[in-house]
Amino acid sequence: MTIIKRKLTKKAKTKRKKTLPRITADMKIGDVMRKRPDAIGKLLNLGLGCVGCHFAMFETIEQGCEVHGLDIKKVIEELNRK
Repeated sequence: MTIIKRKLTKKAKTKRKKTLPRITADMKIGDVMRKRPDAIGKLLNLGLGCVGCHFAMFETIEQGCEVHGLDIKKVIEELNRK
């Protein structure tokens, strides 16, 4: 049996940077915590203590902001900041 070795192209050799999923107002807080664990600290710093609440699995970022009296645009902007 002959084994054929393929030469990797330069593109395949370089590691691709993972792009983080963009957070939107209609995303459930629980989904955000699963997909972007880096956002948990930001949520807490912004005043959304929802990360420890059982409603986080059902409540969206927008709903959490309404309950806590936060500006949704500023929250989304901060969550998507690197």
